[in-house]
Amino acid sequence: TITPAPLTLAASADTRIYDGGTASAAAPTVLAGLVAGDSVTATQAFDSRNAGARSLAISGYTISDGHGGANYAVTTLPGAGRITPAALTIAASADTKTYDASAASAVAPVVAGLVGGDSVGALRQSFDSANAGPRTLSVTGYTVSDGNAGANYSVATATAPARADRRR
Repeated sequence: TITPAPLTLAASADTRIYDGGTASAAAPTVLAGLVAGDSVTATQAFDSRNAGARSLAISGYTISDGHGGANYAVTTLPGAGRITPAALTIAASADTKTYDASAASAVAPVVAGLVGGDSVGALRQSFDSANAGPRTLSVTGYTVSDGNAGANYSVATATAPARADRRR
């Protein structure tokens, strides 16, 4: 009787920016047990798509040993990983309005940097004052829907020039 040889595969450490998926670009390593002339290819994945400290696990492997991998008893070990937040910019849009005693703007800010099916809602911007004259518009509200309470993004907001004209 020939018993399968023990083969140990370990997920490699990996850090990447949030992209909405779980794929890891790092290659797992063979720790012990591969017999000369045989080969193994393996892939690994993060345990979650969300930003933060993550673990990595072997997600698949193929052993080329002339016997469909049956010459090995495989053990897989996890690895440590991190997904860092992606950059998301929310910029106020230019707006002009006639004085109406309100600092509210009817124009929505512009969003750049969303990943996959994530979205930003409740977008609001307002003038820095309700008074007529040259003004600055600032982002005053938004909600990031990413399945992680917005933590998959590092959000930066930008202002825009504006004008509130006197009543005529």
